[in-house]
Amino acid sequence: MKTNKISKISEDITSSYDSRASLAQNKKKVSNIDVLVSYVNEQCIATIEDLPGFVIVEDSLSEIQDGFSIALEHHLDLMRKAKVLIPDKLNDEYELYFKMNITSLLNYYGNRFGNTSLANIINVTRKQLYDYTVVKRKPRKEQVSRILDSLHELGKELLSLNIHEINDSEQGLLNFYSNKLYRRNLKLSESNENFKVV
Repeated sequence: MKTNKISKISEDITSSYDSRASLAQNKKKVSNIDVLVSYVNEQCIATIEDLPGFVIVEDSLSEIQDGFSIALEHHLDLMRKAKVLIPDKLNDEYELYFKMNITSLLNYYGNRFGNTSLANIINVTRKQLYDYTVVKRKPRKEQVSRILDSLHELGKELLSLNIHEINDSEQGLLNFYSNKLYRRNLKLSESNENFKVV
């Protein structure tokens, strides 16, 4: 009786192992493809190291991300028709990972937010930002991580926002405080004009 139980357990383990092995064989390997994005003269330029000569140029990063896979597949089809050798990674299933160097990243978002605002967002001085964008100085690895964290934090904040219609009571409150602030700033500017250094 004990022998039968042991053999049954052994059969179950063997069949379970076989089914896992066949699943692993059927599962295709997915290659990671790095798409290198640069920002030059207000244009995003994307390339793949494995495909020299294949370049996509768009106005924005989102346009690159949206259109890259379609353009790549079209390019690979043309290569197959022309019987040109395609790298193994691109013949199987692949996943695209978009990467930007720090100079391009800062120039891209500096163009969108303005350099002063971007410097405030990523907690650096305007001089530091200028040095990084014209490659006078490279930020340290820790600084690059902090810059990315700040941009990711902004992204999370923007994603969490929802827009609603302003009702009458809220509009009244906004008008009241904006007028109050305006009057206070006006008084401050008048007092500064009257202020003389002797």
